[in-house]
Amino acid sequence: MILKSEKIMKVRFTMVAAIFAAFLSLIVISLSSLVHADTNSDSSFSVTTNLNKYQRNDKVSYFDLLMGPGEKTILSINIINNDDITQHYTASINRAVTNINTIIDYSQTTSTDMIGLNENFDLRRMVTPQDQKVTIAGHQKKEVQFEVTMPKEVLKGVLLGGVYVRQEVESKVSNGYTNRFNFVTTLLIRQSNDLVKADLNLNKVSVKADNVGVINANISNKTSAYLTDLTTTGSLFKSDDQDKPLVMSKQKSRSIAPNTNFDYQLPVGNKKLKPGRYILDLTIVSKKTNQTWHWRETLTISDKDTKAISLVTGYHIPTPWWVWLLIGLGCLLVLLFLLILWLLIKRRKSKEEFERDS
Repeated sequence: MILKSEKIMKVRFTMVAAIFAAFLSLIVISLSSLVHADTNSDSSFSVTTNLNKYQRNDKVSYFDLLMGPGEKTILSINIINNDDITQHYTASINRAVTNINTIIDYSQTTSTDMIGLNENFDLRRMVTPQDQKVTIAGHQKKEVQFEVTMPKEVLKGVLLGGVYVRQEVESKVSNGYTNRFNFVTTLLIRQSNDLVKADLNLNKVSVKADNVGVINANISNKTSAYLTDLTTTGSLFKSDDQDKPLVMSKQKSRSIAPNTNFDYQLPVGNKKLKPGRYILDLTIVSKKTNQTWHWRETLTISDKDTKAISLVTGYHIPTPWWVWLLIGLGCLLVLLFLLILWLLIKRRKSKEEFERDS
């Protein structure tokens, strides 16, 4: 009976070991598939520009045009499909705006309010057609053309936009996010080589609580001049204690589009702000144009603002499904290990009892 029991124990031990190995292999496969999903996101197309007769600087790869009032031109680009299969694209010419990260953005295909400039100079109004749908076979290219007509008014400064090409095929990865590939070619139009200096104005400071709590500073650039390679430094102080900032953020390589209105945002992080009076100290430095803008603006944070910030600050990003999978597999592995240990101890006791009885 004891020998038969030992054989049964050996079979059970082999089965448990096989299950343990299977779970271990499952973890390895899961991890490898996750890595593959996150790295397979390279764009499969490219865009080149064709020479334009109004090109001011032929040493750059983007459009830098010098055009007079009322003149027309054809902007021509090539979309190259490097993929093996047919792909679909949307091409448009968009006016440059400034997003909440203080970065020039060319992706907005709807006309937005222009600050300090006649709306006739909105690039979306100056171009025909505004959007084009393009289908290109694998390893082929297609020329896309836009007609641009300059208004008859005189422009002091520059118009800044981009030829924006978006691949319509969406690639979904395993964590639920969607990758949409796009490509932008800068479009710069002017009527003269005269330079115009940018001028920034701080309009309003407030508190916002959307996905995160931020101190929001609305800023406008009413001039037809753009700024690049900026450094922004924002600090928040309690009005009665201005020695040490409660929150501080410094960012480099920022940019601002011409004739734009935008929000600079200073995240409060997990800082608990009590109701009261505060001071936002904000500095924007442009080394290229040798300009500095500095503001100290007082704002009042109400009890309602504090509660709104607390709600979004306490929000936790949902844990991905694969984390819970790994935790569950880890728990199973621990249980299997304890089971194997228990079987080994039981087997050893049975063997000792057999030897004593012998």
